[in-house]
Amino acid sequence: MNKLTILPAGAALLLTLACGGGGGSSGTPAKQLAYTDPSTTSGWRLQLDPASPPSPTTHVVLDLLPPANITGNAVTVLLTVNPAVAKWSYVAGTSYATQTPFATTPPVDVAGVQGGALGIVLGQPVTAAPVSFGDGTTMVVQVALDLATGADTGDAGLAATQGGFLGAAGPVASITVAAGSLEAK
Repeated sequence: MNKLTILPAGAALLLTLACGGGGGSSGTPAKQLAYTDPSTTSGWRLQLDPASPPSPTTHVVLDLLPPANITGNAVTVLLTVNPAVAKWSYVAGTSYATQTPFATTPPVDVAGVQGGALGIVLGQPVTAAPVSFGDGTTMVVQVALDLATGADTGDAGLAATQGGFLGAAGPVASITVAAGSLEAK
């Protein structure tokens, strides 16, 4: 019998989704979103998807990229944004997140939105062989944001507030995800 372990941090992420913060109102109606990648090119980070329309646009697709040369069984992350400026949108079909590393059956693939928060839990049974995350340039998960109706120009307050990773050697370790700047223009 396969044993499936849901990370305590992941469960907590989904149970404690909070409204996004930050961002300020300028009173000038926004027409598009502009994303600037974080300055780091290593470690966990959110980067503009190379296949998405160039920023600025009304729909921004971001890739969560891992550090190079790691293996593991699960990743959790909690992303927040000011819902008055931007809102989480479906990446494909009816999912707020698409993932690539875990091809085993059954994978754990949960993404939930509450207000400005998006909680993601990705994983596989701990009895499965750990997955290689590659050289750090292949996305682990993809998320998307749209300009909120009636948004004013200003900072959207995008942040990665919590994260966890179950590496090949275990146990679950906290991770820091570098997020770039998301602005309504």
